[in-house]
Amino acid sequence: MEGSPNGMAPLLKSGGRKPLEVRLLYPPPTTLITVAHTATIMVMRTTQRKGDIAVAQAVARFTMMGYDVALPLTESASYDLIVDTGKELKRIQVRYTSVREVALRRIHSNSKGYVVKKTKTNSYDWLYIFKVTGEEYLIKECLANRNSIVPTVEYRLK
Repeated sequence: MEGSPNGMAPLLKSGGRKPLEVRLLYPPPTTLITVAHTATIMVMRTTQRKGDIAVAQAVARFTMMGYDVALPLTESASYDLIVDTGKELKRIQVRYTSVREVALRRIHSNSKGYVVKKTKTNSYDWLYIFKVTGEEYLIKECLANRNSIVPTVEYRLK
């Protein structure tokens, strides 16, 4: 970087603590970078990107249906969207899938490893599913305590 003696980001100093070195990775790396023995940055980015695609498609679909759509300010909610039907607000869980069976559990990692959580009762009101083929499904109930679902034609949006 300009202005730094070694071409890296400048050192940041704060109140007698050890200086920090900041390196910017832009553009993002295009190769796999191992973060831990079980995860990679690119896999995580791909998973996040699929979720982003499904949420964007859900926003478009609900808007085309004449509903107002809102996004929660945090990612800690058990739902991805809020839909105003004109009569009530519905909490929407959004899922993306490239396979027949749609996973319903949430998985994240912490310092002790992976944590798998099933959906709790009343966590959301509707489940929207976007398949890689472009098919969309809307299940108007919360599927609590289940690992997965195979969406059927009765729930398919046309």
